[in-house]
Amino acid sequence: MNVKKAKKRKRIRILKKILVILIPLSMVVALLVVLVHFFPVIGAILRVIGFVLLGIFALILLIISVVLLAPVRYKIRGHSPGDIKEVSGRVDFSWIFHLIRGYVYYENKELKWQVHLAWKKMNQEDAKEMSSEEKPEELPTEVVKVEKVVEAESNGAPKPKITKKIEASPKVVAPQKAITRMDYGQAEEDEKQSVFDKVIAKIRAVIEKIQYTYGQICDKINLLVERKDIVMNFLSDEIHKQAFHRFIKCLKRLLKTLKPSKIKGNLKFGFENPAVTGYTLAGIAVMYPTIRKHAVFEADFENQIMLGDLYIKGHIVLISFLFFALKLVLAKSVRITIKDMLRLRKEMSA
Repeated sequence: MNVKKAKKRKRIRILKKILVILIPLSMVVALLVVLVHFFPVIGAILRVIGFVLLGIFALILLIISVVLLAPVRYKIRGHSPGDIKEVSGRVDFSWIFHLIRGYVYYENKELKWQVHLAWKKMNQEDAKEMSSEEKPEELPTEVVKVEKVVEAESNGAPKPKITKKIEASPKVVAPQKAITRMDYGQAEEDEKQSVFDKVIAKIRAVIEKIQYTYGQICDKINLLVERKDIVMNFLSDEIHKQAFHRFIKCLKRLLKTLKPSKIKGNLKFGFENPAVTGYTLAGIAVMYPTIRKHAVFEADFENQIMLGDLYIKGHIVLISFLFFALKLVLAKSVRITIKDMLRLRKEMSA
């Protein structure tokens, strides 16, 4: 009975929202009909404004449809003779009927790219020129001294040169104090005392640092113990579990739409860190059921190697990401989980 009442209340709320939108809209339409019927001039102006707005709305709708439905096509080619430092690859892409197209090329540790936006072309050299133009001109730091001697002749005889003579002030030498054996002894005692004080100060600083570090570790342990219950309650909540399953389900559908249409390759790979090799193999394993007939991947956990060729072709449609986001946002469990995550983040940072 409670479930039926809840569903009935939900339907009533939805009907109220629809009526709140439809009643003002119907009143506006009725007012426009009256103005068009009794005032022909106003009706003609309203028709023109209506057609203009309709054209703008249709243009915006067309642009949005093209952006969301036009696929981003890509081709990926890669080759490696065995050494990971000699890897070369090229990525070609195009969008909106080749209105936007370009490539990214990597070879001999050098990256090159080029993008065409309709009739305008841009590459890495243009980007460097633009960045150099934006930088302010550096002022010279060195001062160059230039001496100019102007000799003017009057009645055939040169003018005499004027020179300034600067006299240096005599240096004042302080009288030296006589150094005795007692002074030497006092200096040695002061030096020993200063060295002893420095050693004591360093020992004290090390002890204070150890105490501070130990206090920090204890505080963190206590904080983690306190927050453990909060995190466990968050993860064990049924609504949060439903949201997680919903996210995984939507993500699988998204990956299915993003699956490449063609894959060919034979690749043997291994990195310096075996953990990186394992993560890469795990990422390939996600797609392996769909590409096992077209590509062969082999992992080497002992050697650093990259050997083989790879070719991937496919397309990405942006509306897939829109559907993915809408399916998550429309799910009540996901919305509640997002609010709880934000609240949990505030509690953890406090």
